[in-house]
Amino acid sequence: MQVDTIYTGNAMEMAHDLVDDATVSLIFTDPVYDQIDQYEWLGHLSMQVLQPQGKMLVWWDEINFDAIYRAMVPPLQFAGFMHWQRYGHMSPSRSGLTVITPCLWLELPGDRSRTYSRIANWMGVGSNTGSRMASAQFKWSKPEQLLRKWIGAFTQPGDLVLDPFTGTGTVPAVCKMLGRHYIGFEIDEERAAIARERVALTPVPLVVEGPGAQMEMPGVLAMADESEEEHDIHECGNSQNK
Repeated sequence: MQVDTIYTGNAMEMAHDLVDDATVSLIFTDPVYDQIDQYEWLGHLSMQVLQPQGKMLVWWDEINFDAIYRAMVPPLQFAGFMHWQRYGHMSPSRSGLTVITPCLWLELPGDRSRTYSRIANWMGVGSNTGSRMASAQFKWSKPEQLLRKWIGAFTQPGDLVLDPFTGTGTVPAVCKMLGRHYIGFEIDEERAAIARERVALTPVPLVVEGPGAQMEMPGVLAMADESEEEHDIHECGNSQNK
């Protein structure tokens, strides 16, 4: 298995052979929301490649949520929701427009090894502050600032993160920033080339960040203090630790 690599090709045809079993700490990816077969495939792939305490974060939309949920649960089990909320920049004539993009948090059956809340509602607030290269080429690119917090919270330095639908490489670039290994797949040759260039231009960290290095939440998972700026992650609702 070759880590720190972005492959050009269809992950649904390649990943089972190129990613070793039980080696991945986090699958973090953004499929095409109405392609339910991609979500179903992700559920089966995760059973093969995730470590026993591995997690999956997968973006979805509310229109297709029922079909997506049924495609992935089982084999995986539901752990919670997270959200990216952005506002005020989608339309010049509607400055107050708020757009929420939800992210589904899943894990292997029976995994309660860490003291996570069973239902954790997180919200990342702010506009897309990610790479200009990615934003110009790929309108669905998620902000690096948000992914730094989530990847930093769910993984340890040196862990392996898998993104089967890499796009222009936000997840691999953030992994490099944080001292995590990555494997990515992108079916579009142009976007794959952009992703590899983007990662090549991303500096390695001077200090490797682990869980809690960027956020703090007593006893459980890293999370920003609610007094911080609105572009950080905040807890929404009550959590019940187990």
